[in-house]
Amino acid sequence: WVGGQSVTTGLSSFDGFITDEHQSPTHSDTLYSEPLLRLPLGYVTYTPPPYMPKPQPPRTPTVSGGLTLGITANPSKISSAFLADLGKRLPLWQQQRAAAIDLQFIDQRYQHPLVGQRIRQALPGVQLEFVTPTSHRDYLTTVGQLDAIVDTFPYSGGLTTIEALALGVPTITRDGQLFCERHTQSHNAYAS
Repeated sequence: WVGGQSVTTGLSSFDGFITDEHQSPTHSDTLYSEPLLRLPLGYVTYTPPPYMPKPQPPRTPTVSGGLTLGITANPSKISSAFLADLGKRLPLWQQQRAAAIDLQFIDQRYQHPLVGQRIRQALPGVQLEFVTPTSHRDYLTTVGQLDAIVDTFPYSGGLTTIEALALGVPTITRDGQLFCERHTQSHNAYAS
């Protein structure tokens, strides 16, 4: 599990640490007691479930040209720094598009009102919706209807990013300095 690989074990008993050039750039070798085994096509594989929806063609812009962006991270990964940054970027994106942006936070845990309260307080006046899929199939269908995913930081997307990419939904991310910030960067690099 990649979360277990976030730092070195500090032990010399391991033959290697499976990673890739995006997840663990060359300059990070000295941070590990294990040899870093960089796989040429990424450090993970993915097999979609049999009920995976087919990727949809890019949506035709609405009359207003609006976008629907999603945040699919576990609510505990939504940091105050991410919310502050998102609050600054949304007006710029809207200005560039000259259209409204709908923001969907997608996770079953949003069925509990207190989970979203912190987000509403951090993004006053932003058009947002909390979507609570009832199954994994519903979750995938919801993600497949988005224009893009906005990646959180410092905890970047893992499986959520891979699923979005498999559905043809791009992920907006940033270059991260920490291992936990580079998952989406790596997944985007190997998606094809």
